[in-house]
Amino acid sequence: MTAIDAGLNPSDPRISWINGWRRTHHGLRLETVVRHDHETALEQTGASLLLTRSQAFDNVCGTFSGAPWEVIRIEIDDLSRMLSLRRPPGGEFRRTVPRAGSSRHVVFVAEGSSGTAYLPAALLIRELWLWSADALDALLTPASLELFLNRSCEEGRPTLDACGPLARARGGNLRRLSWLAQCQDARDSWASVLTYANAQVLNLRLPRASMVAWGVGVRLQRGILVSRLASARISFSLPREGLPIRVRGRVMRCPHPQERRSDPQPDFW
Repeated sequence: MTAIDAGLNPSDPRISWINGWRRTHHGLRLETVVRHDHETALEQTGASLLLTRSQAFDNVCGTFSGAPWEVIRIEIDDLSRMLSLRRPPGGEFRRTVPRAGSSRHVVFVAEGSSGTAYLPAALLIRELWLWSADALDALLTPASLELFLNRSCEEGRPTLDACGPLARARGGNLRRLSWLAQCQDARDSWASVLTYANAQVLNLRLPRASMVAWGVGVRLQRGILVSRLASARISFSLPREGLPIRVRGRVMRCPHPQERRSDPQPDFW
């Protein structure tokens, strides 16, 4: 069975939290906290749940124990600096998120002028690396960058060759491929998702990049636990701009900075 398999309907508003990864005879699956009437239970679903924009643990559906939701502006100069601030759910999270005390889902802390935002790793994985179902399959394939992304040199000119599921990237996502090919911190971030998943932890190493986004979530004592990101912009620098990329025999140039947005504009006003 592929990494993207059938499971709990991601649009089901009962889903209230992704607890972490589970290794099963079907491969890696996600353990989710689900509400049945007024009770909570653990269920397993496919990795494709990570691709959904807003339903993974979306408080707009009232899944966080009925707590009211709030909006926060998030501006992070360097994502990698949040590594030292990571913390597991528990304590005050436990009162808001069912069974969060036993969660294997790392939450990062972003301090800003608008306040403190607690960012679950699943949201950052999706914004950084999940531009399509093909990208998810590649992300959960061991040594995928060595298999599907290679640098070559033709007539003294370096060229990036993308194959397999990564050959189906389009538009600004070609720039993500160039980032993965040229920058070790991006490669480490990509590879860490599967490394942590094999340890049954939902987490990643964060690359050197900036992010601006709107977050919606629930108010905790010291900040907002974000359940959804909108209008997210990820910015990063490349050692070599305009690197030629060969995709299915066609050579294209890496586009200039025009980063992917998760939504054209916030739609939760």
